[in-house]
Amino acid sequence: MPRQAQFSKSDIVAAAIKILRTQGWRMITARSISKELSCSVSPLFTAYNSMDEILQDVLAECTRNLNKYLSEVSEYRLSFKEMGLRLYRFSIEEPKLFRALFLRPNADLSIIDKTAMECLKELENEFGFDDKMAAEFLEQMRPVIVGVSGLANNDPQNWNEDRVSQILSKQFYAFLLLIKSGQEVIIRKPEKKWKSE
Repeated sequence: MPRQAQFSKSDIVAAAIKILRTQGWRMITARSISKELSCSVSPLFTAYNSMDEILQDVLAECTRNLNKYLSEVSEYRLSFKEMGLRLYRFSIEEPKLFRALFLRPNADLSIIDKTAMECLKELENEFGFDDKMAAEFLEQMRPVIVGVSGLANNDPQNWNEDRVSQILSKQFYAFLLLIKSGQEVIIRKPEKKWKSE
């Protein structure tokens, strides 16, 4: 008969999230979780097979927290900008969860794509985007939204909501106009300038 788990998976994830919020992603270890739960390491691996499984569930919980911030974004006009502002707020209010999701090695930026796809429907309806144009817009705006939020996360004193809002508006309209124009962007490599003798 298999041993009954002393702690549920949700208990373990809650302890790990508490560590994440106070100490950061790298401090989530079997030892730190067991210390938080006042137990030895072995009960963790009655509920889970490995530390990787625990970390995957921690990321899933971070994503659930993010999705609370992003819920109902598509009900706003300029919903893509609203999504960017909410991601900014998440980066400020849940800084270590933001870092775990977006700033760790091999972070998957596509976790915002489900919400982004809902926002793209507005572009299709209001600005006449087809699927290809919408995909191009997402490809360009995703790093802007995440990047500005990352800068704010790293330096919140200098990245207030007004500044972020202005940048998102300018980038939104710049990409919108570029994509609507159908203009090809020539990708050039920087070249050394000729010096006059």
